[in-house]
Amino acid sequence: MPLATVLLARGPRLLPSADVSMFFMLETILTPIWTWMLFAEVPSPRVLLGGLLLIVTLLAHSWWRLAVSLRSTPPVPAQYA
Repeated sequence: MPLATVLLARGPRLLPSADVSMFFMLETILTPIWTWMLFAEVPSPRVLLGGLLLIVTLLAHSWWRLAVSLRSTPPVPAQYA
């Protein structure tokens, strides 16, 4: 538990705020699944659908950010080429 707290406190400094908020949403949707696995509680179909929606959104956003960053990579100056 102390390691998780330290990582949650230090990790967001290295990422953009939009990504951090989406990762916290991912934790929110994974909690019912972990509860399902550990305590045998069965989530409703709406919970699973909401989790799937957030995971797809997170993947699409990550793919989009990667594509934008690859397109906007500045060219290498001639003196370093």
